[in-house]
Amino acid sequence: METNHDELIELLTPDEVGKALKVTGRTILNWEAKGIIEPAIRVGKVIRFNLAHVKGRLAAATNEAIRLKQVSAHHHSAAQHPRSEVVSPLPPA
Repeated sequence: METNHDELIELLTPDEVGKALKVTGRTILNWEAKGIIEPAIRVGKVIRFNLAHVKGRLAAATNEAIRLKQVSAHHHSAAQHPRSEVVSPLPPA
C-alpha cells in the first residue's frame, strides 16, 4: 500500500503547539478547555493538536472578537451621541 505524504497530518503536543504559537503549553490547554480550539485527538490524558487547525480556529476567534468589538463600539458611540436637532444661530426670517 502506497502512502501519500501530502495527506499525513502532523499531530503535536500542547507544548509543541505552544512553542509554534509563542505561548505556553498550559495556554493551549486553557484554550482547549474554554472551547476556543479543539484537539485533533484525545485518548485518556494524551492530547494532540493539528497546528493548521488550531491556527484556523484562532484566526476565526480573533476575527469574531474584532467584529463584536466594532459592533459594541458602534452601539456605545450611538448611545452617547444621539441625533439632535440642528439649531441655527440665526433668528427666523
